[in-house]
Amino acid sequence: MLRMAGEQGPDAVTTKALAARIGVTEPALYRHFPAGKPEMWRALATVLGERMQMAWRAALGETESAPARLRQLVAAQLQLIAAIPALPAILFSRTLHQGNAALRAGMAEVAGRFHARLEHILADGQRAGEIDPDVDPDAAAWLLISVIQGTAIRWSLSERAFDLEREGLRILDAALRGVEASHQARGSAR
Repeated sequence: MLRMAGEQGPDAVTTKALAARIGVTEPALYRHFPAGKPEMWRALATVLGERMQMAWRAALGETESAPARLRQLVAAQLQLIAAIPALPAILFSRTLHQGNAALRAGMAEVAGRFHARLEHILADGQRAGEIDPDVDPDAAAWLLISVIQGTAIRWSLSERAFDLEREGLRILDAALRGVEASHQARGSAR
């Protein structure tokens, strides 16, 4: 399903085409997913959410500074998007979202979890004097998510013509310079 969505776009994934692709009958798909495509997309959203959370946990490891943790978390998300090229198309398919409230809700839940992790790291960084205390952690977390989304959209539209992780981290570094505490402020916070 992911491969098909990446190759042809999520709107082209039909139960008939999916059954043919994986070598089963269409009724066999309905035996496993009685509600059809909406249920399949929801299951896919669950699997993607689990993969993202595993990648986020692995990325955070032992790094201590908030800016480094933010960078690692964003890098993990960019790596996951590069490994699953259908992800931007699924996330931004208006047709798919209109016809599938469960998928939309599932992906919104995953985005909310990612936002919460970023916001927590930003707040930790403020307490440690690494992030400017005047920065709103909620707004900054959405800004960092926008860096990922914007870069992923450009990558998808360019037919993956650039290294997603490298470009995303380049833009992230510019955004982080805007939220990090100045060296002078860091020294006075300690």
